[in-house]
Amino acid sequence: MADGNEYNIFQMKEAGRPVEPVYASEGSPLIIGLNGVFKAAPNPNAARLFQSFCFSRDAQQLIIDVGGLRSARIRPRAIMAP
Repeated sequence: MADGNEYNIFQMKEAGRPVEPVYASEGSPLIIGLNGVFKAAPNPNAARLFQSFCFSRDAQQLIIDVGGLRSARIRPRAIMAP
């Protein structure tokens, strides 16, 4: 399956449903979440700072731990094995 709905499988598994995620050995598509700064943002420096945080190790780890999603970082401290 394409990454982006995987968290539903993890929620179902945690609820005791008989499901398992399956990962293709050749890889699977990645659905990205866009991140940017509006050209006319009222606080562009704050927006850029938040954008930088979104791609930091801590924020990417939060995406893994809380959201059950994949990280954009190459080597996050993943707690869920694919």
